[in-house]
Amino acid sequence: MRAKTVWAALSVVGLAACSNQAPSLFPIPNKSVETGKTLEFDIQAADGDGDPLEFGIEGKPAAAMFSQVNDTTARFQWSPIASDAGPDGRGKDYPVTFKVTDGIDVDTESIIITVTLGGAGVGAPVFISPADFTLDIDRSQRIECHIEVRDPDSAQVTLRLVQGIPGGEFSTLPGDKKATFSWTPSPAQIAERPVWGFRVGADDGQNPEVFQDITILLKGGVQKCDGTPPVITHQALADQRGSGDYTVSVNVTDAESAIGGVALYWSIGGGEFQKKNLDAKGGGAWSGTIPNPKLPSGETVKIAYSVCAVDQDGEGGQPECNQRACVPTEGRYSFTAYAAGDTGCQDDPFEPDDVPDEAMSLDFDQNQECYQKDLTICPGNVDWYVVSVPPGREFYTVIAFESANGALKLDVFREDGSTLVGSGAPVQGDPGILGLGIAEATSARTFTVRVQGTSGTVSNHYQMLLWHEPPCAADAFESNDNPNDAGVVEENVYDNLTCCGDPDWYMIDLKAGDKLEVLLDFVNASGDLDLAVFSEDALSAPQLTCQVALACSVTENDGELATVSRIPADGIYFIVVVPYEGARNTYDMTVVVTPGSSCVDDNQEPNDSPSDAKTLSPGSRPGLKICPNNEDWFKVYLYANQELDLTISFASSSGDLDLKLYDPGVTPGDLTGHQLAASQGVGDTEHIHWRATAEGYHYFRIYGYGGAANSYDLVVGVQ
Repeated sequence: MRAKTVWAALSVVGLAACSNQAPSLFPIPNKSVETGKTLEFDIQAADGDGDPLEFGIEGKPAAAMFSQVNDTTARFQWSPIASDAGPDGRGKDYPVTFKVTDGIDVDTESIIITVTLGGAGVGAPVFISPADFTLDIDRSQRIECHIEVRDPDSAQVTLRLVQGIPGGEFSTLPGDKKATFSWTPSPAQIAERPVWGFRVGADDGQNPEVFQDITILLKGGVQKCDGTPPVITHQALADQRGSGDYTVSVNVTDAESAIGGVALYWSIGGGEFQKKNLDAKGGGAWSGTIPNPKLPSGETVKIAYSVCAVDQDGEGGQPECNQRACVPTEGRYSFTAYAAGDTGCQDDPFEPDDVPDEAMSLDFDQNQECYQKDLTICPGNVDWYVVSVPPGREFYTVIAFESANGALKLDVFREDGSTLVGSGAPVQGDPGILGLGIAEATSARTFTVRVQGTSGTVSNHYQMLLWHEPPCAADAFESNDNPNDAGVVEENVYDNLTCCGDPDWYMIDLKAGDKLEVLLDFVNASGDLDLAVFSEDALSAPQLTCQVALACSVTENDGELATVSRIPADGIYFIVVVPYEGARNTYDMTVVVTPGSSCVDDNQEPNDSPSDAKTLSPGSRPGLKICPNNEDWFKVYLYANQELDLTISFASSSGDLDLKLYDPGVTPGDLTGHQLAASQGVGDTEHIHWRATAEGYHYFRIYGYGGAANSYDLVVGVQ
């Protein structure tokens, strides 16, 4: 049907003297298309006085393409998938309206496009969600793993949990192509091992069930004691074709203490993770083996593994301060094991895709991402993919592979497969990760992606992630992605700053005794940001973590606050805003500097918040100091039914001090809700006696009444 808009009609009346002839769309019949096929047709229009015409569309399906060919023609293309055919594949109608204008008048044509489910396809479901997840226990106690499959020729796919984790919860709707696995690890599970796995099956009722083995790496969760975790170096194993067991060798060092042990975790073919302790070989070297599965000729299996080490920083009565590190820090290493003597290469299910005309078409999910795993380059092989990117979006492609098996190349071309747009480069200096970003454009674009070995002899496996997102506008401080390019700030409010997936560094000149407060204000749902303050000396540390920061704020709230109560010495200090997992967001930053007093603090600083609390064992500690408006935080580990006695002694005439005790869950934002006991007298001592009802760290806080300053002696007793 055809209609003129009201405003277009009024325009004709108002411009009658100009004798404009309105454009007219040629009639377009309703259309129908089956899933798995492509609907393509032209939209044509004429204009009596030859004005240039501009076409538009309303109600365009998300994956459809609409483009103007010339002044009188536009083109519509759409290849619907099974989910476009409506619930249970019963068919679905899509109202679409085409428009044309000469700048004065508008003509429209509305049609119905009916999508029905095509004949049964031959493709099995393909998992497009990640196979590796990381739970940072310092940030959250619970993880939700979102699982999704792609199966364009099937309206429904059954997802099921084949092998779970104790305490995990698996949820999905019947026939849905998405599922969620949720898990809150117990203290016993955290202590048992850092690597856990589960398996999910997907069945479309037409092909053999396919499986995805998913790994969860636990990190964090250790007490923030003095010291740093071990440093592990390891050359990942290449694919294995021998008859013997597979040797895993690492080198482990620690700055403060000896290494208490090194453990190897591995899984063969998605089975339960196994564990064995590696043997010390001297000089920091450790090694052990993964058992050879002794495969029959022609068979292969994927083996995943991780290595973790524990130091002895807590030696001398504080085992909870022993620190753990794992490699890789995210995900897991993996290699393919072949039967002894086999020289063949098992290609991936996307073959044939060796030339642009055979390119595998990829779709973005609801997060505008497309993840593909278990891809393979065989000797002399090339993999091609094609993907469409909406207008106004930046496009990114990343591949990750094991360098031990040989290097890969990543290239992105225009739709023709021959016009090179760009080539991948190492991400953060890692030769095993190649990435490429392409700036936004005003119109939709189609790209072809090519992956191949750097030589014809390379055989390797890889993962690929593609996504698109709106451009991120740089603020006036960019580029400030590292300390050398830090922007200079002072006490002020800085509005409308942007974090574009990289750290934002700032530097500020401070005096000894100054108090520094930095507040970030942002919407966490748009991208999580973290905050830290470092001294210049800390920049030489092997890793810039909260443990070497003067202040650190890592939450999932709409904002972060980092406070350094007393700057230790005159000099330059660094503020860094860190995007969690490459998040993008805008934020406001408030910097407040309060000039310090002449009070010289004690050697326990910084310990001005629960996160900076110093770990204490029973005993006496004389000569401690509270400076004006300061507070001291300490913590003691108690088992259930142990009794704690805390006593502070001071001259109240020089300033009244108070003492409070808190449970293990205390945070700066909720002191009252976690308070266990308090001593707030006016004499020269304060004392608390407490019997623990549960195991864990118990925190206590010493502070001056009304901001008072004073020296004090502390006695801690545990029975």
